[in-house]
Amino acid sequence: MKIYVHIPFCEHKCKYCSFASSVCSERTQTAYFFALTNEITRAASLLKKEKITSIYIGGGTPSVVDKHHITNLVQLLESNFEIAKDAEITIEANPNTASPEKLAAYKSAGVNRISFGAQSFDNQTLQTLGRMHNASQVFEAVEDARKAGFENISIDLILGVKKFENLDENIKQLARTGLTHISAYMLILEGNTPLKIEVDTGKTKVLTDDESVEEYEHAYKVFKANGFERYETSNFAKTGFESRHNMGYWQMEEYIGFGLAAHSYLDGKRFSNTENLNEYLNIFGNENKIEKNKKINKTNKKIIKNTKKIDFFNKKREKNINFDYFLIKPLKNQTQKITSKKFDFRGKTVFDFSKIFEQLSPAQTFEEYIMLGLRTAKGIDLNRLKRLGLDLKKERAKEIETLISAGALTLENDFLKLTPAFYGVQNQVILKLI
Repeated sequence: MKIYVHIPFCEHKCKYCSFASSVCSERTQTAYFFALTNEITRAASLLKKEKITSIYIGGGTPSVVDKHHITNLVQLLESNFEIAKDAEITIEANPNTASPEKLAAYKSAGVNRISFGAQSFDNQTLQTLGRMHNASQVFEAVEDARKAGFENISIDLILGVKKFENLDENIKQLARTGLTHISAYMLILEGNTPLKIEVDTGKTKVLTDDESVEEYEHAYKVFKANGFERYETSNFAKTGFESRHNMGYWQMEEYIGFGLAAHSYLDGKRFSNTENLNEYLNIFGNENKIEKNKKINKTNKKIIKNTKKIDFFNKKREKNINFDYFLIKPLKNQTQKITSKKFDFRGKTVFDFSKIFEQLSPAQTFEEYIMLGLRTAKGIDLNRLKRLGLDLKKERAKEIETLISAGALTLENDFLKLTPAFYGVQNQVILKLI
C-alpha cells in the first residue's frame, strides 16, 4: 500500500493552478498539521498491518512550511505504519523555498526522493505561469539537493506555454548535476484560473495543440538523447529511477491519502477528503486546542530532538485531550449538511467521513486499468486483468489483432503495449479496447 499526504500551502498561487492550495498564516499551518496528525493516527489504528512501499508528500508546496512540520510528519508515519526498508519517500519542493537547511533536514528525516517544480527554464515563461522562482534557481536547487545527499532528484516541466529554447543544453547540465527524473506535462487551462482568463481574453498567448504536440516530440527526443527513457506518457527517468509511487497509481495499486482533498483507493473503493480547509480543520482538529494545551506543544519540540519519545507523545496526547476524531460539528454559516460514509477494509470499518465516495464497478475497474496501463511503457498485464475478471485477449481479440497489424500495439509475454509512434493518439487506441 502507498501513502499520499497533501500539504495545501503555497507562498503564492500560480496562475494555472486549480489544486486545493492557498496562502495561509503560520498559525493556520500549525493547526493543519495538528489536524493531520489526528487523521493519520486514527487511520493507523486500523491499518497498522499494511506494509507501506512508498510515501509521497505533495501539495501545494511542502517546502514552504517550517522544516520541523515535515520531519515530524515523517516520524509520525514511521511510528504508526510498517514502512518497507526500501520505501520510496518523496517530497515536492519549489526551487526558491528549498533551502540547503531544509533539504538537509528532509534527508536526515528519511526522505530519499525530491521533486522540484521547475516548470520552465525561461524567466518570461515562469512569469506567465505566475511562478516565484527564476531559471537559475532550478539549477541551484538540484545542486543543493545533490549536496544534501539526494540521489533521486526529479523536476516537473510544463509543455505548451512557449517553445523551449536550449532544452538540450539545460537537460545536459542538470543531468551532470544529479537529475535522475523528469515529468513533462502538457499545459491544461483549468476552470476560471487567472491564466485561462488571460488566454481567453487574448492577453496571453500559448502554443496551439499542434505546436504543443511538436514540443512534446522535441522534448521526448532531447530527454532520450540524455539518458532519460520514457516509461509513462509524461514521465522520463534514468534507468532505475522511475517513480515507484506514481507507478502504483498507474497499476491501480491501493493507496491511502491524508490531508485536505486527499484521495484514497482501497478495496475497489475510491473516496476523498473535503477540499474546504475550514471544514477539514473542523472535522479532524480544533485550532483553539493547540494554544490551550501547551503540554502537547512542548512534547512536539522534544520529538524533534528525540524520535524515541514519539510513543510517549501519543500517550500523553490521548491522556490530555479526548478527541472526537470524526465528530462533525456545524461550521458557522454552514447551510449544507455534511454527510458521512462508512465502509469496510480488510473486515474493519476504516473511515467515518468522506466528501466523495465511489464503489468502482467491474467495468470501471477494467476500463481504468486499460487506460492507465497503456500510458506506461510496461503496458497492460493481461494475466492480472484476467484475475480481475476480464479476459481481454478473448473479449477484444479482433480489435487487438487489428491494432497490432496497424503497428499501434505489441504483445510481449502477455503484456499489451502501445508503440511509441502511437503515443499521440493513445486515446483512440484505448477506446477500441474498452
